[in-house]
Amino acid sequence: MAENVIDEKTTADRDITKMVQFSFTSEAYKELVALQSDLRMATKAEVIRHALRVLQWLISESSAHRRILVEDDGGKLQEVIFPFLTQKVDRPK
Repeated sequence: MAENVIDEKTTADRDITKMVQFSFTSEAYKELVALQSDLRMATKAEVIRHALRVLQWLISESSAHRRILVEDDGGKLQEVIFPFLTQKVDRPK
């Protein structure tokens, strides 16, 4: 997936907003559209922003050596492993 920063705008609260253009495979684009529909989000950018927040949370929890668990209907817990997080580089906070 390639990305280009194509525009920057300063908003009223002085945050700089960057317009970014991504190139997705057809399959990844279909997944993005499906997520937008399933989550009833107004824009694809909103889906990406939420996905970034979830990924940031996963990195934070992983860096703190916490486990992510899911519980099934019967109350059984199972740990969720994210192999790509083992490749992450710790960054200063």
